[in-house]
Amino acid sequence: MKILYVGHAYMVTNGHKKFSYLSEMRHEVSVIRPHKWYAPAWSRTLMPEPMPSGIRSREIKVFFEGKSGGYFYSPFVLLREVKLLKPDVIVIEQETFSISAFQISILAKLLKIPYITFSWENIKKDLGWRKWTNRIVVTNAAGAIAGNSAAAKIVQNDGFEGNVEVITQFGVDDSSFFPNENDKSESIAKFVYIGRLVEEKGIKSMINAFISLNEKNATLDIVGGGPLENYIRDIAQEYPQINFLGPVRHQEVPEVIRQYDILILPSIGSDSWDEQFGLVLAQAMLSGLAVIGSDNGAIPDVIQDKELLFRSGSEIEISERIKALLDAEYRKTKAKDLFIRAKREYTCYSVAKKSESYIKEVLE
Repeated sequence: MKILYVGHAYMVTNGHKKFSYLSEMRHEVSVIRPHKWYAPAWSRTLMPEPMPSGIRSREIKVFFEGKSGGYFYSPFVLLREVKLLKPDVIVIEQETFSISAFQISILAKLLKIPYITFSWENIKKDLGWRKWTNRIVVTNAAGAIAGNSAAAKIVQNDGFEGNVEVITQFGVDDSSFFPNENDKSESIAKFVYIGRLVEEKGIKSMINAFISLNEKNATLDIVGGGPLENYIRDIAQEYPQINFLGPVRHQEVPEVIRQYDILILPSIGSDSWDEQFGLVLAQAMLSGLAVIGSDNGAIPDVIQDKELLFRSGSEIEISERIKALLDAEYRKTKAKDLFIRAKREYTCYSVAKKSESYIKEVLE
């Protein structure tokens, strides 16, 4: 098949390995992405990073760069490049309510090319006038992929009548994230939180739960940066079992995460945001860790083990999950089960394989 992916998420190399696997499966993969992209979360402009060998990439000027829901491509250049690439199918990896998704859906319709949408958004929002463009994108799609089950339901409620396949967007590179071969201490359980230090991540509930246990055989390290840094520094000075390590570079995460036994993701969400996947969960699972997480957003989708979930913000339930995982044999069993699940569901290869299967199903 000749598959064309379109989206600004592929400015950086994080998601490129999926394309390499699809290429190895004898598919011709092309990518259209912006010529440059301002990333507000990082406060810097990204330039397109090189694609893997054999993957064709087209960089096109965009208008309203940096506005993920509002940007669109230079129309005539987009038309020319799609005609030259001659794809069998287009995968639009932009939210269905975005202007670029609408633009590409109209172009695909004109050129009689089937397209598949991708959605992360798991909170139904008031789209205003864009509810009409969203409906056009959704109802004319040949297929739909969602990053989580809640997003899949939203796409169906918006008018898509076919099967919405739940597949994460990129997958995790298991050549970087793999278990630590060295034996870990069974007498001390090392917990870690890795992520943004913001209120909606539920960090305060996690810290309070950990303190309430007053457990000498467990430590909690907090890795990341954000508005709660000073609060966490103060806590770490008062309680020796809690350590604040600050932010680490993306490349350092695999080595950092392997040093721990259990990862905690205690998100509580907000009115406008819930966890859409929890990438660090999949990374930890592939690294051989046990994980516990709240019932916020897509976290239950990823963990799929009630014994490892707790109600968002419930310090009592967090304490109970922590206490259970102090048992070395119990956490080894859970870690093994989670590792097997992650290898099956969340590696770059498994994401590529599932994507291939669904695209073939759509085109039949």
